[in-house]
This record gives sequence, C-alpha cells and structure tokens, in this order.
Amino acid sequence: MLSSSGDWWSSLPSSTTSKHVEVWKQALSVILSDEPLHRNSEVRNLLLVLQYMYNANRRTAEPQQMPESKFCLLMNKEFLLQDLQLWHSRSQSKKNTEPLILCSFPSVMDLDSKKYVFDRNAEYTKNEAQPPFFWESFWEFGLPMPQDVVFEVDVRRELVLKDTFEHLASINQSDYRIPLAVINM
Repeated sequence: MLSSSGDWWSSLPSSTTSKHVEVWKQALSVILSDEPLHRNSEVRNLLLVLQYMYNANRRTAEPQQMPESKFCLLMNKEFLLQDLQLWHSRSQSKKNTEPLILCSFPSVMDLDSKKYVFDRNAEYTKNEAQPPFFWESFWEFGLPMPQDVVFEVDVRRELVLKDTFEHLASINQSDYRIPLAVINM
C-alpha cells in the first residue's frame, strides 16, 4: 500500500507534490508550536506521512525532485532542547519515552536545527564528564574558568591529519571532552 502511494505521489506534478508537503508541514507546525507539546501517536503519524513523502521524493527522478529543505519544519529551540533531554533521560534510565524528532525523523530538521542539537549534546556530554568538584575548584582555588581550560593540539599545516591522529592517540580518552584548541604551527 505504501509503496504504491509513494509511486502515485512521485508521479504527480512537482507543483502538486510541493503543495502536499506544505499542507502537512503547516499541520505539524501548528501542533508542534502548542504548549504543552503533544507527543502522541497522532503527531507521530503526521511525521510518518511527511517522512514517506520525503522517501518517495528521494526515489523521484532528479529533475522533478524537490529540495530536501522543503521537508524541514521550523522548530523552536526550546522544543529541540526538550527532545534532546528526553533522549538523554531515555538513554540513561531506559525509560519508554522516546524523543519525537531526533531519533526517528531527522529529515524534518534543517541544518541549523541539527547543528544546534549537536552543539547542545556536545556541551551536555562535556559537562557530564566533569566531576562536580572540578567546577567547585575553579572558585575555591582561583583557577582559570573552564573556557580557559582547553585540550591543545599542535598541528603542522602540511601534516594536519597525521599530527591530529598522533596527538589524539597519545592522550587519555576523557580529555576528548574538554574544549579543543587547534594551534597552527
């Protein structure tokens, strides 16, 4: 049923498929902007429809294919942060609550949203790796603040990859979680 629907949808004129995508995006945008956010099967089903259209579009011949950006939703950063927190809580406690977008529907995220989530996740992972006394010691002993503490990698322009991999191989993996500074020698 779904493959025949996808075939039918991809055979439509591009103006019609574009209108279909816009209608589903509008419906999702309204629902995703509601407070509190509904994380139920109806929202998931709407996302699935958009995902099926995205998949069918990818199978469409190049000249008729819509740009992937047409499938992206405008998402509130707070919503993305909540989804990321859900993902973290699920991975730590094995709860049955699943993030709505991050794991199942990355195709509806634009590049800025993906970068925002990536950066917040990296920040969360880095902070999680630091023991609580680490932060307290900065105030107590007058040490430089964390933004001044970096993992430094000295690289030569002509040997960037070689130098990087040699430095990374020689350190403790827990050092990967502190900020990185690259110095071009």
